Amino acid sequence: MICMPHKILSKIANEPVPTGRDPSDQGRCVPEPIGGIFPPDASANIPLPVAFFPLTGGDVNSWPAQKHKGVAMGVDWVPDVRFEKAMRCKEGQGSHVSIPGVKYGQSGQFAINFWMKKDEEAQNESGFEYIFSHGESGKGFNPFGPNNVHIYLPEVAHPAHGVARVILKDSESTYQGQRSHTFFDSDGKFTDNEPRNSIGHVNLEDGQWHMLTVTTKTSGDPGFQIFVDGTLGGSFPTAEIANFLETSGGGGLPWIHVDGGAPLNIDGDIFLCGRADLSQERHFGGSLAHLSIFNESLAPEMVAAMYTAVAGRSVLLNTLADLASSIRALQPNVTESRPDFLETLRTPEIIAALRATRLPDKAEIADKIERGDSISCEIDI
Repeated sequence: MICMPHKILSKIANEPVPTGRDPSDQGRCVPEPIGGIFPPDASANIPLPVAFFPLTGGDVNSWPAQKHKGVAMGVDWVPDVRFEKAMRCKEGQGSHVSIPGVKYGQSGQFAINFWMKKDEEAQNESGFEYIFSHGESGKGFNPFGPNNVHIYLPEVAHPAHGVARVILKDSESTYQGQRSHTFFDSDGKFTDNEPRNSIGHVNLEDGQWHMLTVTTKTSGDPGFQIFVDGTLGGSFPTAEIANFLETSGGGGLPWIHVDGGAPLNIDGDIFLCGRADLSQERHFGGSLAHLSIFNESLAPEMVAAMYTAVAGRSVLLNTLADLASSIRALQPNVTESRPDFLETLRTPEIIAALRATRLPDKAEIADKIERGDSISCEIDI
């Protein structure tokens, strides 16, 4: 059970502080979601989200008070080392989740953060897979009109595969036909479908968990940023666009509107693992967990703290997670006329398991163990 003060419950669950009670007093205790939560370092001063969806253990409602209730269609719940039992969407079967009533960005500031793990796909697929899709309802689907937020992946046969792509259109983004069909990628490219291999960019198609964050700027300046695994991947407007707008006085290309910073007025449902119009060819195949939606911008140090809270800072801990599905850290040892007891794996067995992965970083750890070098790690229990 996790116990929270009234002041937190009033913000994330709309529960009023009882008359005569101090907001700092303990409010009530709620069961921890399956897989737990990962509180970041308090020194980062991360704001409370307006909605948090663990997406674990068969539950698509918000936590802790189920203020927002999701509806899941065709999703699976699969065992997972990191999140215990994570939600998995199947691209070919149209899996998706719809969530009504989540309001954010009315002041112009917002952030969206989630964890994703992409499934393998056919090598000839060249479309797009929508992970998060939120637009206006009842007006026909147009992701490039005002009041839209969409996060999706180009598929493996697309030239720009491996990045996350964001369409963000605030309330001041007037639709101007083809000129409004702009997007921004997690490697910092603007409306670019060319092949790329940006140095340092994280490949989101490697079958591993990754944290993706989209946030408006804490400075209040127009624009937004995309982070992958806690590291800034792209900031819009790019330096080239910002320089052009500054030197031209904004009159050179009047159709360029710097989205992000103006209010969002979105009244449609949020869709996960599918586009808001549920197009058959636009579903995501993979796992999602821990969706947080904020009504404020997130600074880089906040994003980094959120990533570190889940991923940890230890390469050894990551190695143990990789091996968890194939070896056990404890083994039964039964001897005649003695009670059962547990014995940890011996050093040669650990070294052999590490080398069997045939990955350079695991081999490096094995070398250190053989030499007797110390390996620093940080494990939260």
